[in-house]
Amino acid sequence: MLPEGSDESSSSIAGSLMLAHPQLKDPNFMRSVILMTAHEEEGSLGVVMNKASGMVLGDIDAAFADFGLEQVPLYIGGPVSSDQVLLAAWKSDHNFAEFQLFFGLDPASAKAKLEEDPLLNIRAFRGYAGWGEGQLESELSGNALLFPKWTVLRFWNLRGILCGVMLS
Repeated sequence: MLPEGSDESSSSIAGSLMLAHPQLKDPNFMRSVILMTAHEEEGSLGVVMNKASGMVLGDIDAAFADFGLEQVPLYIGGPVSSDQVLLAAWKSDHNFAEFQLFFGLDPASAKAKLEEDPLLNIRAFRGYAGWGEGQLESELSGNALLFPKWTVLRFWNLRGILCGVMLS
């Protein structure tokens, strides 16, 4: 099942959010919100957005201080390649009418983006979620993963409300 508004001719779900079904017991994905970063015939990639590790980048490698990134929060992005760190940055205007996401940044690019815009939000993900050819489609048809009827922006607003912080 593709997200609402998708059609069979453009079935890519890259950029969409998925939710783990409430009854999914896999500890890697239980109660997860997943941002899909790639979806192709050969397979799909995404990162779990809501699994904080309680660590910052400086906890895993002091070299991140060279880029001013040592205090960036580290999230558990998924079970694949958990020795790798992916950086994402985003920004929006005050009314959230415009939203920009920069995914897969290297530390130097993240530093440059922060220098351009100090209000940029940055988050790091350790590992990612990956599905082989047809695997994600199988999980979607079995309703293990679901598509919400809201956007990435609405997710950040809802998360902020749940944490007691209004983002708008």
